[in-house]
Amino acid sequence: MTKIPRRPTWPLLLMLVCHAPILLATASLASLGVLFGSEAYRSAGIPAIELLALFAPFLVAAGAALITIMLWKRDNRTAAYCVTAASVAAAILTSAVMTSFLI
Repeated sequence: MTKIPRRPTWPLLLMLVCHAPILLATASLASLGVLFGSEAYRSAGIPAIELLALFAPFLVAAGAALITIMLWKRDNRTAAYCVTAASVAAAILTSAVMTSFLI
């Protein structure tokens, strides 16, 4: 019986390290939006559509991280690399566009 050699998992760990700051940044921005957005409504709750708009970047980033893990587990390494690269590129481009509005 032949043994199938195990592939190293360090590229997956590196990709998850790339996703971590994106997840942290989007979660912190969503929590700041909820914190300061709730002042406008005082006693009433924040409408669902605004909560969706606040948490949409976090949900997209979390979905990209989960898709990366799913593709890695299904042995589709190239697609996992592409999803991570697209996620990092989108985060960099978004921050560049948002920063350009401040200048």
